[in-house]
Amino acid sequence: MSIPEDHGPLYAVVTSDDREHLARLLASFPDYARRVGGLRADGTVDGDSAARDVLETLPPGVDATAKNLRGLWGSAPVGPSVHPDREAFAGRPTPSTHPAAGPPGMGLIAVADVIRGWPTDSTAFIGILFVHGEQQGRGLGAAFYRRVEKEISRWAEIDRIELRIVETNADAAEPFWRRMGFEPTGETSPFERGEPGEAGHVSSTSARWAKDLPRR
Repeated sequence: MSIPEDHGPLYAVVTSDDREHLARLLASFPDYARRVGGLRADGTVDGDSAARDVLETLPPGVDATAKNLRGLWGSAPVGPSVHPDREAFAGRPTPSTHPAAGPPGMGLIAVADVIRGWPTDSTAFIGILFVHGEQQGRGLGAAFYRRVEKEISRWAEIDRIELRIVETNADAAEPFWRRMGFEPTGETSPFERGEPGEAGHVSSTSARWAKDLPRR
């Protein structure tokens, strides 16, 4: 499957100007919110609230400059004819920038939130890697992650990538992250989202997973 290069997915920085695109993306896959929290009583996702969380949430004591939001933009809808591994997408050394409110004629189909230098100075932490609900199962998530890792590997001080997998999402997430080269460290911690008794509440645990980057 192939597509002309100028119509391929665009890897770019995501900013607060992209809030509406981000809200639509995060509302596209309610099953994820059902597993990790944030699902409303009517079975939908409050995309605006979810977008605000992704744009603004930081670990305690971490400066906003450490937050790196990256997105994958594609023509809507992006069907099976899009090849996410083509060099035009995967090979760019740095993310593109684009006009406010997204590239013309394109929609946000994936997002990653990467904290540089946390929880240690030599670690990059992936807070979320999310693919549009209609694009699940097409290899887009793997191609997008590899592009994110490619950028991280150019951060000279970073030699390790970490993330956390919530137990209620483990069946879906663990196989993917194992394929990406991550392994559990054995460390777990409590996970709580929302208020007990309210819609969208999830009480679980999260496991720390990590991947060491090749020596450069």
